[in-house]
Amino acid sequence: MNTILILMAMQYLNVPYKWGGNNYDGLDCSGFVLKALHDVGLTLPDMTAHGLYDYCDKEGYMVTDQSCESLLFFGRGGKISHVAISLGVVDGKWLMIEAGGAGEDSKTMTLKELAEKDARVRIKPVSNRSDLVAEYKLPYREML
Repeated sequence: MNTILILMAMQYLNVPYKWGGNNYDGLDCSGFVLKALHDVGLTLPDMTAHGLYDYCDKEGYMVTDQSCESLLFFGRGGKISHVAISLGVVDGKWLMIEAGGAGEDSKTMTLKELAEKDARVRIKPVSNRSDLVAEYKLPYREML
């Protein structure tokens, strides 16, 4: 699990969730993933989780092996609503690190309300979500 992307992502643990956030003051899911990728040398334009999904799909980066460092996309009805970074399988559980909020409600919630919902960069099992759509592995090392 000690890969460069994972180590870069770990530095954001406990940063508060903020809709549209892309810095230490607050991160949303795509802001978090783009920041971690930037830290390992892959700078992509600012985009939503769905935009990042379209980028990965177009480039053909799909994997299906619960691998470490892959990007996990979640959604329903053809709309990607969340992205996280896979930590791979640890102690028999497939884990991810994500900037998790409170869904659409997080746009209007106060920082206190978000904190009560445990809205922050955190590690949790992938199995806590039933809407996994795709897993992609970016070839960022070849791009350095």
